Amino acid sequence: MPRLGGGHGRSWAMKTSGYRVARTSGVLASIAGLAMVLGVACGSDDGSGGGGESSGGMTAIKMVVPQSIQYIPVFAAIDGGYFEKQGLDASVSEFTDVQAARTVFLSGDVDVLVGASIGNTALNDNVPIKHVVGLYTGDAQQIVLKKDLESKVEAGDVNALKGLTLATTTPGSGADTTLRALLSQNGITDAKVINNNGLAGAYSALSEGRVDGMITAEPFTTNAIEDGLGFQLMDLADAPDAWPVGQKLPSVVFSVKEDFYNDNRETVDKLVAGVVDALIDFQKDPAPLVAAAQKAMPDQDKDRTAEVVNKVLPRYSPIINEDGWDPAMDLWLETGALENRVEYDQIVATDYEKEWARFTPSS
Repeated sequence: MPRLGGGHGRSWAMKTSGYRVARTSGVLASIAGLAMVLGVACGSDDGSGGGGESSGGMTAIKMVVPQSIQYIPVFAAIDGGYFEKQGLDASVSEFTDVQAARTVFLSGDVDVLVGASIGNTALNDNVPIKHVVGLYTGDAQQIVLKKDLESKVEAGDVNALKGLTLATTTPGSGADTTLRALLSQNGITDAKVINNNGLAGAYSALSEGRVDGMITAEPFTTNAIEDGLGFQLMDLADAPDAWPVGQKLPSVVFSVKEDFYNDNRETVDKLVAGVVDALIDFQKDPAPLVAAAQKAMPDQDKDRTAEVVNKVLPRYSPIINEDGWDPAMDLWLETGALENRVEYDQIVATDYEKEWARFTPSS
């Protein structure tokens, strides 16, 4: 697989100018405020979603994403014209607060929520949804502990978390749910979990010495290691004893409301085709991903950004893995992350399996 770069850099500073993006942090006060922001960012006069006609005969489609390296292919696909080639005028709004992103999606101001499969699935209790295509397979998160603990614990030992104070993200986010489930599943009851505003907030808590460790994701993992703040205790995609669901978990998915799915099938077809085409090409040549990541993180050293992209590249996939779904569902129910079981073929748009299959996962 092609590789690009390596080296050093600074902290995360997401910048998404050029994508017609609304960036919002914190819990927003009202849907009216959200609609106003999105109406400006996405070129809508009325703030409504629905895959309506845009200028030049293109079909407008609005997406919302949380802030993380996992979502870089969305921006790279826009830059590369993959949605435009399908006749879609795609725009994306980015939120540092996951709950705010979900609120916007449920309000109808956007058409597509690109997010953690567990969080998106939880929304099914509010309104029926469909996961139409994947983006990332395998748990994208790592556990990083402060540097002075490295000589005192064994890498990969989940019991090292006993008695520690650990930073996570906003309550109910994928990271928060995963950390609490990881502790519960492994019988760890004396760890203290501190919520923060996004991955950047958790990173700050570690760098300021307020916690012993954090659940995090790239680029924060690489930054913490390279800057001497901490070490990786475990990668949750490769911790079969402590986190058996991690390897095949359909981690990030594109979700639409079931009504949108039924009423706008041609638009959904084009969305799925654009995502699959982009991921096929990015696997062959990751340069567009690196360029999009460098554009989004201008304050981080370019070589380090390339290093981070190469780390996560093998995990990008449009396939929503049924083998990973049932074990994950069992765990989410056991730990209380979900209240009701949602079967794979109930929420996943299996009509697109042949379309996903055009993508060949990397080894």
